[in-house]
Amino acid sequence: MAHYANEELGVEFDIADRFTVREQLVFRGKVAESFGESVFVRYWMAGQTVIQAWSCDAVADMAALDLDATDNMNVAEIVAWTANTVAGHMNRLETPPKK
Repeated sequence: MAHYANEELGVEFDIADRFTVREQLVFRGKVAESFGESVFVRYWMAGQTVIQAWSCDAVADMAALDLDATDNMNVAEIVAWTANTVAGHMNRLETPPKK
């Protein structure tokens, strides 16, 4: 289990190091489902399928956050950082080991 935290933004969460095929497909499906959205929105939405132990005062419930109704720049930074962190974590899991 990997733990990620950004003290400046006040957010922390965990992501597993291994996923079943179904879990991987659900994650990839969420990324594909939001095709046409920005990469940040795509990985924010997909991240909700893999993030555990989410803790953030500004965004208490990831699934309840309405991206179209919120105009707080700190929340935008939280979404962008989380999306980048999730994408990086998942991409590292998919990288085959070097020979």
